[in-house]
Amino acid sequence: MKNIDQEMKNLSDSFIAKIEKFKLTTAEKKIVFLLKQNFVSKEIADILCISTETISTYRKKIRNKLRLTNKNKNLVSFIKSME
Repeated sequence: MKNIDQEMKNLSDSFIAKIEKFKLTTAEKKIVFLLKQNFVSKEIADILCISTETISTYRKKIRNKLRLTNKNKNLVSFIKSME
């Protein structure tokens, strides 16, 4: 994958505006971007050169910031519905 920061600049303004209100860190935004692109945790870990355990921790933090308290609500589906 190309430079993630460069790829993230291609996101729609409406999606970026929706994400910004949740005060995600830069790393969390990168993970949201990659999840939106259908990458799984293992692939994201490889791309970002971090462990899958770290991705799991980030996913939990992202869920909390997005106020996804219902365990039955899929994070990726929710992210994609924000577009």
